Amino acid sequence: MSHSFPPNANNSEGIINSIRSGMSSPYYDKKITKFEFTYNADKDVETLKAYQNSTLLFTLTFGYDVEKNITSIVRS
Repeated sequence: MSHSFPPNANNSEGIINSIRSGMSSPYYDKKITKFEFTYNADKDVETLKAYQNSTLLFTLTFGYDVEKNITSIVRS
């Protein structure tokens, strides 16, 4: 599953929208108890990992253009 944003999407707005959307919904029998973020060398959010206790449920990976706008979010 992936999601694209308009070219000038605000980074924090895009991240918040992805968390609120169905893209970050847990599987029907799971509950998210923790989010973990990783950052790239430019200090942009690179991944958001969702866990139920110590079990990784899914990862959202963020893509950026040269102007640091979010261009894609991929769930894996």
